[in-house]
Amino acid sequence: QILHKALLTVHSYSSAAPASNVSTMMGVRDLVATRILILLVLIYLPMKAWPCEMIRENLRVDSAVASIMQSQGLQGGFASGSGTASGFVYTVGRGEAKPDGTVIDPSTTLFRWASMSKTLVGVTAAMLATQGIVDLDADISQVFSGYSIPETFLVCADNEAAASKHADGSWNEDCLGQQTLPSGTYVTLRQLLSHRSGIQHYSNGRANPVPPYTDTGDPLVNTGIEWALHLFTSSPLIAIPGTYFSYSTFGFNLAAVVLEHATGKSFATLVKDVIAEPLGLCSLQPDYEWVVNDNRATGYDYNGNAVCSSDVSWKLGGGGFMSTLDDLVRYGQALLTNTTWLSERTRTDAKTGVWVNNVDHATAGSCQYSMGFSQCYSNSSSSGILHNTSHTGAQQKTKTMLLLDTAHPSSLHGVYAMSNSENAKIRNVGQTLLDALEKQLPLDEITAVLTRPHHAQRCVLALL
Repeated sequence: QILHKALLTVHSYSSAAPASNVSTMMGVRDLVATRILILLVLIYLPMKAWPCEMIRENLRVDSAVASIMQSQGLQGGFASGSGTASGFVYTVGRGEAKPDGTVIDPSTTLFRWASMSKTLVGVTAAMLATQGIVDLDADISQVFSGYSIPETFLVCADNEAAASKHADGSWNEDCLGQQTLPSGTYVTLRQLLSHRSGIQHYSNGRANPVPPYTDTGDPLVNTGIEWALHLFTSSPLIAIPGTYFSYSTFGFNLAAVVLEHATGKSFATLVKDVIAEPLGLCSLQPDYEWVVNDNRATGYDYNGNAVCSSDVSWKLGGGGFMSTLDDLVRYGQALLTNTTWLSERTRTDAKTGVWVNNVDHATAGSCQYSMGFSQCYSNSSSSGILHNTSHTGAQQKTKTMLLLDTAHPSSLHGVYAMSNSENAKIRNVGQTLLDALEKQLPLDEITAVLTRPHHAQRCVLALL
């Protein structure tokens, strides 16, 4: 689109030249037209796709990545990157993208985002809330009439909610009793986006919320997200909404459908309109398994065997997108610094913001989960300052991580990692890169840190 605009401008200029003295005019006209084209590209490109250049000539870091791959015994590989507020970005890819020997390229290899997709729901919801299109604290059934809250929630033998013992999504065989929800109880978007809605995860409720492969792989059945909601929406909750943190991919699927009904657009289109296109993320897209894409990475399991994967687009809000590492880096760097795209109000407003210190959303220590992000603060009180925000992803074919360090406003850092090996210890790589950036270590010391085993980790939730 950028080049098209530039070329139209050049064409308009050159077409306006008089037909006479064509041989004399050609050289001057072409020279001026070329200069106009260069100028327009220089003007438009940074606006539409910052950062527009990824630095890859970092042989020592590339060597460190190779060492990590060998130490972890990865059959596939990974791509990792980091960036600073000043715009310095480097990315590196290493290892096998496909069994045919195709190597991982940060600019072209497509990795599943897995649960990092939840951040897209949170950012989109915050944008719409800032515009007054959605109310994060209203009953979602006011927007999505197809949802009716169940009458009951699951309890354990001690009458505590099932979420009190199975908030991590663990298999629930002991908390299957039921109690009636208090009169007037409803579910809000904010609860869905902070894992506090009482919606079950995969196996800690009574329902099996996963559609059969024959349906998810059929585009005539798998028409989006809403078609599969019935598998869990009528099942009892696992807690009274707002009372427990309990991680739920399906709560994010429901949140994405609420946004669809609020805007009249599919969630895929919403992400394209408010995130992908404004930031120039050309590769960010739903991972439709039935669509052939030569750049999609093959996944490898814990034994190093290629994975025959199934479709994940049916859970788009909870974990159904894919992109290149370069586009993940562009997204993360924009979250850090691009206030033209994501306004300060959308970032920090108490009612609509993404990163708001809400001690009621605490998960562990000074960390919280809210608006699709893990958020770790300087202390566990309401006066705590955001130190880092992150999300991880683990899914068939992939391990991913996005980690943004906001502890030092003058030197913001982001680190990113994606792997097509299901056994990759992806957080170790990301955290060591972040620590190296924060300490401003020279490149040889970065290599040493990356290859050091059992490096200490910071507060990052490993949520699937």
